Amino acid sequence: MSAHISKHWGGQLLYIPKNHLGKLDERDAEIWRRFDGKNHAELAREFDLTMQQIYKIVRDAAAHHRAKRQIDLFAS
Repeated sequence: MSAHISKHWGGQLLYIPKNHLGKLDERDAEIWRRFDGKNHAELAREFDLTMQQIYKIVRDAAAHHRAKRQIDLFAS
């Protein structure tokens, strides 16, 4: 693999993203999936987040899911 990379991109600067936002999206989706309405503290401990962070993730996910279900009165 390193020979292939060296042959095709040798001498060039490459930027390889860490996909940090994608990982956060996956984490937030998992928190939303496991949220039962009263397990904020448990999720905060498990994901090493504060309660405020869990409340915000749940609030944002709920708004997103509500918007997906909402009927668009102006759609053609």
